Amino acid sequence: LVAVYQGFVDPTFLDVGIWAAIGRTSGSLADANASGALTALWAPMAFYFAMRGRSSVATVVCALSGVALIVSTWVTGSRTDLLCALVGLGAFAHMALSGRANVRKLLVAAIVTLALLLAAGTALSPSVGGPLRRLSEVLPGHSLADIRYAAQKLWAREGYGTAAMAMIADEPLQGVGVGAYDLLSSDYVFALRKFRIPPDNAQNWFRHQFAELGVLGSVGWIWWCVLLVAALVTRCPRPESHAPSLVARYTITGFGLASLLGMPSQNLFVALTVWTLAFWLLLMNDGARGGQNAQVEYDARRPLKAALILALVFTAATAYAAWRELRPPYVAMRLDAAYEYGLYQSMQGSSGGTQTSRHALTVLPALTSTLRLTLWVEHPDADTHPVSVDVWVDGRRLTHRQFPRNAPLTHLIPVPKDHKRFILETRVDRTFASPETKRPKVGLTMQWEFLESQ
Repeated sequence: LVAVYQGFVDPTFLDVGIWAAIGRTSGSLADANASGALTALWAPMAFYFAMRGRSSVATVVCALSGVALIVSTWVTGSRTDLLCALVGLGAFAHMALSGRANVRKLLVAAIVTLALLLAAGTALSPSVGGPLRRLSEVLPGHSLADIRYAAQKLWAREGYGTAAMAMIADEPLQGVGVGAYDLLSSDYVFALRKFRIPPDNAQNWFRHQFAELGVLGSVGWIWWCVLLVAALVTRCPRPESHAPSLVARYTITGFGLASLLGMPSQNLFVALTVWTLAFWLLLMNDGARGGQNAQVEYDARRPLKAALILALVFTAATAYAAWRELRPPYVAMRLDAAYEYGLYQSMQGSSGGTQTSRHALTVLPALTSTLRLTLWVEHPDADTHPVSVDVWVDGRRLTHRQFPRNAPLTHLIPVPKDHKRFILETRVDRTFASPETKRPKVGLTMQWEFLESQ
């Protein structure tokens, strides 16, 4: 009702985001995609109750509820949610063609729905559009070139799909980590296409999960999808549950297709609704097992052991990758992005000087083939108590020694040729407070210069 009011009266009512500004309604979930998904999932169920209503009043009330849900889905402007609703409503065409539905009640509900949708199209607030207008932005015509253009747009999704495929290629085994896609998507798109996009999901539930979890972490959800697909194509063994199971199957199928183009199930209410429909379908499909409980319990041990082993391997692979190639500086190096910490002056230029804290790191651009690095310590007690200094380049130890005070050490560091950037990391065992510079924690003093290539 909130979404309907926003669509017909005031788009800014309870709107807390940018939805009204872009011609969409956000509903009571404050998110157009989530609100549209929730109403799209429940609309077929409302029409099912209209079909089985025991009185004309019950039929009309449930049909009007279904109409309100469909109109709500429409005014959110979500193309994927409209797809979900249309596929879900296909269950009634299936039942009508198979002769198992009350055709009169279905026709009444369909006529009422069509009339109200036509009225909605003329009564909508001028600032609110619908999913067809947004669909025309992707598919401007019906030629083969237009279809190819739409397919490319839906696959790339303004760079989010491209970023997901790049992450899968970089980390196919264990993925980039749960929740990490949103954090990395903007940097990946900038590295690949040289423009910035706001952090968001991969615009495809399956692609998003695979990017974050990799092959090892995806075994569970892929196996669950296989089981759910098997349930979707299995005929319900109980005649009394045939109609509701058909509605559930079509609705879940529609949501699965919508999940190829978005991720509405990120919202908790939408996810709970999908799980409810899925397990309701499994319950309706469940038949008598013939008293084989002991055998089932025995057979269940093997998949449990396999799941535990898989979880341990996945955890180990994730931990290893998190300390190596998924560590932020290594990600920055791979994406050709500046990244540093522990430095009092940045080292992104071709030459200069700086001081570090106890632990410092910088991802330097490979400006030439050689970097001249001079480092020393200025600790007042370093002559009697030398400072332990460690320096690494791309994870390879360059220096591990004790430094007295003001004893410079110079390195000529070959810059790796196969990277646009490389990592310089330093660590000292203690710092001191410098009264001259008023810095409370000083570790190393460094000068650097990229030498001209010979």
